Amino acid sequence: MSSRARQQPFEQRSDPGTPRRVQWLFWTYHLLVSALLAFLFFVPGSSSQLGQYHPILFGWSIVFYLAAALVEGGLLAYFRALPVAIHTLLGLLIDIAVVVLLMHASGGIQSGLGMLLAVTIVFVSLLMPGVTAMLAAALASLGILAQELYATLLEPWIPTTYPQAGLLGASFFAIAILSHVLSRRIKERERLISQRELDLANLEQLNEYIIRNMQTGILVVDDLHTIRLMNESAWHLLGMPGAKPGNPLNQASAQLADLLGEWSEDPTFSATPFSPLPNGREIKPGFSRLGIETSQGAVI
Repeated sequence: MSSRARQQPFEQRSDPGTPRRVQWLFWTYHLLVSALLAFLFFVPGSSSQLGQYHPILFGWSIVFYLAAALVEGGLLAYFRALPVAIHTLLGLLIDIAVVVLLMHASGGIQSGLGMLLAVTIVFVSLLMPGVTAMLAAALASLGILAQELYATLLEPWIPTTYPQAGLLGASFFAIAILSHVLSRRIKERERLISQRELDLANLEQLNEYIIRNMQTGILVVDDLHTIRLMNESAWHLLGMPGAKPGNPLNQASAQLADLLGEWSEDPTFSATPFSPLPNGREIKPGFSRLGIETSQGAVI
């Protein structure tokens, strides 16, 4: 019996690799963003806007961000089942803290760095949909507004734009909602696919059980006359030969293989009864094409 047929009926399966792949994508995003920002900041002439108000703060923040990304990759590689909740929440908090600091050091909302949090919210929504996605949007919005408020009160030379900050916060919530809907649809599709695979496995198991336990002897051979299936009744009727699925039919019965060859050449051929064993029981085989193509084998 095949491995799929051995599976217990009505056992729901899931794909544990999906969250793991999203976790690695989340890490890849952190590594690429931190490495790109570090390159633009530390390489002379790459960018004159990053860290223009607080270059030291920007430099230390981006070094911390890059180090955190490297540690994150090491943890994902070392812990083959890093808890999704811990990874997601830590990544969210680090992203918000670092991006807010980078924004502040580069001129606030007008630096455009706040949009980095939009991608973070998408990953959070995919890994932990629902309330957590809304929480991520709320924390990101509060971080943006807190940066604007701090600049207004303590560093007025940094430009502030509250309407733009409000729009950015609203976009975070819109992204969280859309990502949540997308995540639900993906999970529902995965559930349907898993259920269909389970139904097919159960049907295969049922068919194989029926064939193996029916009184009529059944053999299925391919176009090369190799046995693909032989139920217990056929095995007994053929004298319990040593052949099994995967062996040529002539190992189970040379006479039956000859009759199959004649029928293959002339589908109107009617086989005469024969006895697989001396003084054994006579059997009369019948042949039927498997599928609509001649190369798909036959059922005996």
